[in-house]
Amino acid sequence: MESEKGTYRMSWKDWVITLYLTAAIVLMVFFAILDFNSMNNIPLVIIGIIFGLIFLILGFSVRMVGIDYVNSSEFVSAGIYSVIRHPIYLSSIFLCLGLMFISQNLFSAFLAITTSFLFYSAMFAEENECIEKFGDAYRDYMKLVPRMNLFIGIFRKFKQKK
Repeated sequence: MESEKGTYRMSWKDWVITLYLTAAIVLMVFFAILDFNSMNNIPLVIIGIIFGLIFLILGFSVRMVGIDYVNSSEFVSAGIYSVIRHPIYLSSIFLCLGLMFISQNLFSAFLAITTSFLFYSAMFAEENECIEKFGDAYRDYMKLVPRMNLFIGIFRKFKQKK
């Protein structure tokens, strides 16, 4: 079922996660700038930056494709939501990983891992809300579409077209 764009009011949990993510990103960027002066192994730094840029590009791409229906109050199973159930959370995890690879520092790794865990746990809470709201239709959707495995989602989507 497709949905139209709607309005969404952030709960206090959404604000806490948003503030935490913002602080984490600012700190990761700060440590990336701070650590570039002391990095000795240039090939590893370059590899980290390349992986970081790949994750950042993936994160922004998935976010731009999935953002249209974020504010919808209706059940959405079209577009990117027919490939993965949580594109915005997945894109946020990709962004955290990208910044972690670019900054290449333990504190950034800690922030990226804890922030990714917050997003992953938020997926379960959102799924429970969707089950309460949409019932069996959402349960059926959960059987067909993976939570966040983009590769399996794309594979299933191509398999359905054949």
